[in-house]
Amino acid sequence: MTANRLLALGWGLAFAGGLALLSAACDPPGTGADGNAVPAATALHPACCTPWFESGAAEVSLPECRAADGRLEGLETGFTVFTPESGEDGLPPGYTAARALGRLADGREAHWVVHSGGGTGQFSSVLAVTVDGDTLRIIAALPIGDRANGGIVNAAVDAGVLTVERSLTPFDLAALLYQAWGGSDDRPFGLRAYDDLPACAVCRMADAAYRVSADFDQQLQGVRVDAEGLAALDGFRTAPPFDCLFGFATAELGLDWISADRLAEMAAAYRSRCIAGG
Repeated sequence: MTANRLLALGWGLAFAGGLALLSAACDPPGTGADGNAVPAATALHPACCTPWFESGAAEVSLPECRAADGRLEGLETGFTVFTPESGEDGLPPGYTAARALGRLADGREAHWVVHSGGGTGQFSSVLAVTVDGDTLRIIAALPIGDRANGGIVNAAVDAGVLTVERSLTPFDLAALLYQAWGGSDDRPFGLRAYDDLPACAVCRMADAAYRVSADFDQQLQGVRVDAEGLAALDGFRTAPPFDCLFGFATAELGLDWISADRLAEMAAAYRSRCIAGG
């Protein structure tokens, strides 16, 4: 794999070992809530995840996907990357990557997966799977994100409990604050995506940490501003709404994790500082 190809994998993979998760698990490492040992997950051939990304297939034949033509490589981040021999209709082949996270408390295996069809998108999720003979069954999945639009930048299973970190654009951050304040519509504080606040897939401003329940509901644990993302967005401060959010994030949110139970307080402060009539 070329250096450029490795860089293309960067959003979903480069953060794989670099960020610390907010972990809500209280059990000793390697045990589930009932105190029993939780065995590790086995490696998953990335090509076996491609049908789920492309068509939503919930069952995949393991012999067929393992026999797919392409190149299989391991990365230091723990991901295994599969690149098919050629793309469809002359398009670049793209890739699918998978990293085993461990077994959940109920015995399902959790795998962090990333997929690109050959374009700029790098779509990520975590799958809960079981293996029944020669069939891979995808039992549950987290919503797919694409880089700053909810892309997964870290994931782990600790004592059978899954936790993930997902990227937030400035608009996503405002939306989380709005929800904490009690808002429920898709115009946080009356602001518009793109027009008022950046919302593009490369506009990463912060990360949100979630604990994932057994039925794969994401339970917000906290939010943290990303220093590198904030620096990269400095040149976007042309619209007053974003200039104010940028200043608020720098002065009030800082770079430490803010727990979910403090977000309502932060939302009120943001509304008072940045929203007209607040």
